[in-house]
Amino acid sequence: MNNNLVETHFEFVNQNQIENQNQNHTLHSKLKIYQVWPGNNRFCCSGKLFTGPDWKTLIVTEFIFNIPFILFIIFTAYPSIKIIHFSIFLVALFLFIAVNLSLLLTSFIEPGIIPRDTYFSGSFQHIPETKPFEFQNNTFELPYCDTCNIYRSPRASHCSICDNCVQKFDHHCGWVGCDLGIRNYRFFFLFLIFVTLSIFFVFVVSILHIIILTKEKTFSEAFVKTLASYLLTIYSLPFSMYLSKLTFFHCYLVSKNLTTREYYRNIYKDIQNPFSKGCCKNWIHLLFSKIPPSKIHLKSFANYNDLFYVSELFLNGGYCGNQIEINQIQEEMSKIQNQLQNPNEEINENDDPKTNLLDKN
Repeated sequence: MNNNLVETHFEFVNQNQIENQNQNHTLHSKLKIYQVWPGNNRFCCSGKLFTGPDWKTLIVTEFIFNIPFILFIIFTAYPSIKIIHFSIFLVALFLFIAVNLSLLLTSFIEPGIIPRDTYFSGSFQHIPETKPFEFQNNTFELPYCDTCNIYRSPRASHCSICDNCVQKFDHHCGWVGCDLGIRNYRFFFLFLIFVTLSIFFVFVVSILHIIILTKEKTFSEAFVKTLASYLLTIYSLPFSMYLSKLTFFHCYLVSKNLTTREYYRNIYKDIQNPFSKGCCKNWIHLLFSKIPPSKIHLKSFANYNDLFYVSELFLNGGYCGNQIEINQIQEEMSKIQNQLQNPNEEINENDDPKTNLLDKN
C-alpha cells in the first residue's frame, strides 16, 4: 500500500448541504487561494514563493553562512590556488552554490500541506476524535484536526506556528523559517550535509593556509596575511561541532525512516516501524524517490466556500490577514451571492479577474 495516504474528510449527511456546496464550488471570485490562505504562511511574487511566518530568520541564516564563506573564498581559498592547489577554489565555489540552493529549495518548496476542509458545516460534537486505520497489520488512530476539519493521515501533524497540517511532519525549523515535511525534507537533509562539509572545509583549509604561510614567512608577516584564516578557524570550530552532531542525528533518522517528531515522542516503542524499508532502501527512497505533487493549488481562484471559511476565521480571531483583504473577501462573497440569486445577470466586463490581486505580506 502506498505510504502517501489520502486524508479522510468528514462526510456530510445532509443532501441539501451537498447541493449547496457543489453550487458554490462552481462560482469563483477574483481572489486566488494564496490571497485568502487561512494559515500563517507568507507569499510573494503572486504566490510563486511560499514560506513560513518566520521568514526573517531565513535571512539571518543566509548572513551567518554567506558572509564568512565569502570572506573565506576571497582571503583564503583564492590565495590557496598558488600555495596549495587550484581545486580548493573550485570546491569552495561548489559548496557555496550547493548550500544556498538547498537552503532556498527547503524554504520555498511547499512542505506537503494537507488542504483544509472548507466545506465543513456541522457540529463538532458528532465527529469522533480519532478514526482507526489499518496499515501493514498495524492499527493507527487517525486524530481529527479541529482547525483543518480533517482526519490526519499517519505521520502527519498540525504545526502551531504555520497553522497547517503537514504530511510526514518532521518539525518546524526556525533556521530555515518553515515546516519540514514530505516534499522538502530531502532538500533540508542535503542542506545539512553541504553546510557541514562547508564548515569542515573552511576549518581545514584555513589551518593549512596558516601553517604553510607561517613556514614560508616570518610570524608577523604570516599573521597579517592569514588574519582572516585565524578568524575563520575560530568561527567555524563551534559550528562544526554543532552541525556534525545534528547531521549525524538526521542520518540516523533517515536510516530508520523516522521523523524528528516520531523519535522524540517514541511513537514506535511498542511496535516495529511499519514505514521502514531497511537502511539502504530508506536512503534510496529519501534521495531518489519522486517528490509527491502538492495537494494545494495556490494560483487557482477561490470559491465561495473558501471565502466564507476565511471570513468566519476572521470573526473568531483566527485569520492573520489584514483588514483590506477581509473587505475584499466580503465584497467577493457579496458578488457570488448576487450571482446565485440572479444567475442570468450579466457580469460587469470591468471585473477583470487579473486585477486587484493582493499579495499576503
